[in-house]
Amino acid sequence: MRRRTPLWPAPMAAVHWAYANYLNRVGRVNEAVAQAKLALQLDPVSSRSYKNTSFIYYFARQYDQALARIQEAIALDPDPSETLFPLGIIYVEKGQYDQAIREFQKLGDVPHALGHLGNAYAREGRDTEARAVIPRLKEHIYKTGIGRYEIALVYAGLKENDKAFEWLEKVPGTRQGSHLFDGRPLPRPLALRSALPFVA
Repeated sequence: MRRRTPLWPAPMAAVHWAYANYLNRVGRVNEAVAQAKLALQLDPVSSRSYKNTSFIYYFARQYDQALARIQEAIALDPDPSETLFPLGIIYVEKGQYDQAIREFQKLGDVPHALGHLGNAYAREGRDTEARAVIPRLKEHIYKTGIGRYEIALVYAGLKENDKAFEWLEKVPGTRQGSHLFDGRPLPRPLALRSALPFVA
């Protein structure tokens, strides 16, 4: 008689994460949160579990829960490369712009951090500092092709919606196009949605 292979918690947690991400992409955020909770119960000792749960809560606009989960991830593994960006985008949506700016600054001169840094500056009313980010992003476009979406993010924070849409229209078909449309938890978050309600 053949013995069935046992279903270990961590692999099963990965299945729930995959389903949670799918539900998040199609807008079924409450169901996504439920799947994330199941995954976390199955794998409660991995910092990645808490980080993944944090992103799901973030997209569900449950920012206090998102912040609590990312702080638990930090307690398990304080690697800043894994947690600075999630902290930054959560702080932005909580209106804690100074904290968000500090987190994005720690990430250095990389496009996704610069775009969110400029957005946070703009939303705090520091327009001059926000605009100073745009030439840096244009330099990244020249060197790597990445930065168009991030410029849109800065203009969205400045409430210059026409310019934001102009830069968004430049994204499809570029190396960065997949970042905008494949549902990854990168710039599009709520920073653009709150400023540009027609961006889903």
